[in-house]
Amino acid sequence: MNPALLKRLFWSALVSVGLIALILHLVAGAGNQDKYPGLWQVLTRTSAALVAAYAGLALLQAWVRSVRYRLLLRAAGVAAIPSGFHMMLVTMARNMFVDMLPSRSGELMYVALLNRGYRVPVPDGLSSLALSFVFDLVALALLVGALLLHAAATASAPAWMGWAMVFIAVVSLTGLAVLLFGSTWAGHLLHRWTDHRALPRWLEKLRAFLDRLIHSFEAVRRSGTLLRTLALSVVVRSLKYGGIYLLFLAVTRVNFPELTDAGFIRVLSALLGAEAAASLPLPTLMSFGAYEAGGTAVWTILGFSAAAAALAMLAIHMWSQAVDYLIGGAGLLLIAMRRSGRGSSATAPMSAPRWRMAVVALIGLTLLGGAAGWALLEYRAFKKLGALEAPDIGASIAADAQTPRPAWAADLQGFIVWSSNRDGNHDIFRMSLPGGTVMPLTRHPHTEYYPRISPDGARLLFCRSQIPWVSQRNKVPWDLYLLDLASGKETLIATNANVPAWINDREILFQFNGTEVRKRDLVSGEETRLLYPGLGDIPENLTLDTPSYNPHTGEIGVSIRPVRQTSALADREGRLRPFGQGCQVNWTPDYTTLYYVDHLPGKDNAFFRVNPRSFERSLWFNHASSFNHEYFPRVTSDEAYLVFGASEGGHEHDAADYEIFLWKVGTPMDQTYRITWHTGNDCWPDIWLAR
Repeated sequence: MNPALLKRLFWSALVSVGLIALILHLVAGAGNQDKYPGLWQVLTRTSAALVAAYAGLALLQAWVRSVRYRLLLRAAGVAAIPSGFHMMLVTMARNMFVDMLPSRSGELMYVALLNRGYRVPVPDGLSSLALSFVFDLVALALLVGALLLHAAATASAPAWMGWAMVFIAVVSLTGLAVLLFGSTWAGHLLHRWTDHRALPRWLEKLRAFLDRLIHSFEAVRRSGTLLRTLALSVVVRSLKYGGIYLLFLAVTRVNFPELTDAGFIRVLSALLGAEAAASLPLPTLMSFGAYEAGGTAVWTILGFSAAAAALAMLAIHMWSQAVDYLIGGAGLLLIAMRRSGRGSSATAPMSAPRWRMAVVALIGLTLLGGAAGWALLEYRAFKKLGALEAPDIGASIAADAQTPRPAWAADLQGFIVWSSNRDGNHDIFRMSLPGGTVMPLTRHPHTEYYPRISPDGARLLFCRSQIPWVSQRNKVPWDLYLLDLASGKETLIATNANVPAWINDREILFQFNGTEVRKRDLVSGEETRLLYPGLGDIPENLTLDTPSYNPHTGEIGVSIRPVRQTSALADREGRLRPFGQGCQVNWTPDYTTLYYVDHLPGKDNAFFRVNPRSFERSLWFNHASSFNHEYFPRVTSDEAYLVFGASEGGHEHDAADYEIFLWKVGTPMDQTYRITWHTGNDCWPDIWLAR
């Protein structure tokens, strides 16, 4: 190998390693050790299904690129164009070299492969390459413009996005005009200067080269294929960013859910920033370091953690490189294996043996079919992650005079708390009993939910999102706060903490990072891991939701995800004993029984009671009204009253029109007291009554 090339590769690798080390230093900064997983953990927790879907879209994108290349070469008048099969192989190899070499210099390998392998003239290869690049920019401007219009329609369009679209449009249209129309002017100028002059041999060759290049641009302009080329370019860009978005979800959905919830526009802007940085003339190997720096910079500007962004972008880059090199290496290997030397015509090596084409086609179709199937499954799972935007706030409605307050409700002394978006975002609200006065306990621009009242009724635990909107299905980017009800003082208890529960007036239970259950002493600050991955039956990535602790036995009732929703009882050794397909498991205050949400045979929700030893269950409550989609059950300390939420069919916990109801245990199920009358979202109530 050329010593100069080896030296360049060495220095490129050194620069990349230095940049990656600097980026990873952000992750090791103060406070990040607990908050973010390590790189190896990020890579192993990446969704294999979405990586496979990315590979399928990468193959499909390569095929559409190859169709566009052949269209441009044919329009330029090239006599010997590689077959569709071989152009696909060239495109696969080209994609690999673009990733490998800095400043997009790998694009030139496309020209070299066409010329050395298929005898396509260099000027024609350069013209198809240049036009493809400029049409890619035009397509990008169109896609950004479409997203901008959508964002404007939803009143969420950032100003910078409009300027970005204008810049890309101006650059791309200018480049297109220069290539298609400026080439003619350049040709006239070249001949005016060189005609009737004796030129050196090397200059004659240069003029012939430029003549052929200019002829290619002019032939394409006159061919009537520009609209088809633009349409193919839009498809190429859509497949590219659709695939990389799937890869982004594969990495972030479990590891960095706060990035997953950022929304497609923010994600696309970060991916474009990373791609732009990777295209800079920096001496990096495979763009490592530059790509991560560009993406991290954009995420930081958007207000997200630099550490999370750096890890996410590095993992995305590593996975994309692995897939692209696998596909590109296969293409390069098949090019090298093609039959050659049969005749002297330029078309002799173009056709592949039928068996090889059949095998490659079968493999491609299998990959695409498998990727499409996995993508559909993962899309369904992704939809279960919840809404990406906050729901409408709704409006107050008049109480139904036909459903008067039950007589027993007039004797209650205490209060109910719940989360509601009626003031524009989810805050914690309180209603006094029996008066019915409603007042907000929190006023914060971020989302707050899951209030839990202390046994003495003096304090309140609740969760606050780390960014303005986070779906309640996303269990990680939440912080746990303690609110003193008398003074209104808030105290941060834990980060990446969710769904708390009181054990007693001093100790609490909560979910940490979605996969652990921890106990904390509020006085000493001592924290104990009770359930975590690797303990007993608990594997990696298992979400242990809404834990409820029995201090007498150490057993914890939990809901298990992301497998099919399951209710289970976990002991101190981490052994899980499933007992239903529901969720929101709670111990009764005397710790003799579990109650939870599950389905009736007709798929309607209901509340059930379960014996924790025999796991025999019995129906406890099924709302006898149109509001029969029940969730969020909580009983009073004397087990005399049940507060819960119910909708008329909407399911999403933080978006559907849930109303809060109160039921006196043991009375007919149609005799409930409706607490809220609002079309917004009211969820996760809790109740405290004076003894």
